Amino acid sequence: MDSKELKHVIALLLEDSKRLQEIEPNAGTEARIWLAKESLESGEHEDKAG
Repeated sequence: MDSKELKHVIALLLEDSKRLQEIEPNAGTEARIWLAKESLESGEHEDKAG
């Protein structure tokens, strides 16, 4: 699996976790969602620069 495919899978899992967070809020899950979003965004910037 290349980097692009991995980012896509992570984005799909992130969407699933956001839906679950709406049903059953949890501070730990919210923090991990934020971390995943930040990681994906920073990775996109690295690809554009590289």
